[in-house]
Amino acid sequence: MSEKFRVIPFGGKKYRFDKIPALQGSNLLRMFTAAGSSNSQEFLAKMPSSQFKEIQEMLLPYISVVNTIPGKDGGEDKETFSPIILPSGVIDKDVDTGVLFSLTVIALMFNMSGFFDENVLKEFENIVNDFNASNQ
Repeated sequence: MSEKFRVIPFGGKKYRFDKIPALQGSNLLRMFTAAGSSNSQEFLAKMPSSQFKEIQEMLLPYISVVNTIPGKDGGEDKETFSPIILPSGVIDKDVDTGVLFSLTVIALMFNMSGFFDENVLKEFENIVNDFNASNQ
């Protein structure tokens, strides 16, 4: 069974990445493989702005900030999810340009992870670690 979502700590917050629908995923895989690169940062950096925007519009609606609400009277904590981008296109005010690009890279790698080997997951970890180190 394939992974449908993953919660990842990033930049002092936790984000939930949901898999995009299969039809969009197959289109994303086609774009990715047509570019002839298995490095997601390189793939995104080399593409025209219009195509990058298309990919962001495909991936970003499936990313949410995880908020934890403490349980009452010692009860169990509850998690809620706030989308980083609303259907109207408005982006969460706490998401800056660098975070938005990094979340796009991570979402791409997460959605492609079923098609590639563990090297992609290692690259994913390195990006998160590099970003967190640069924000301290």
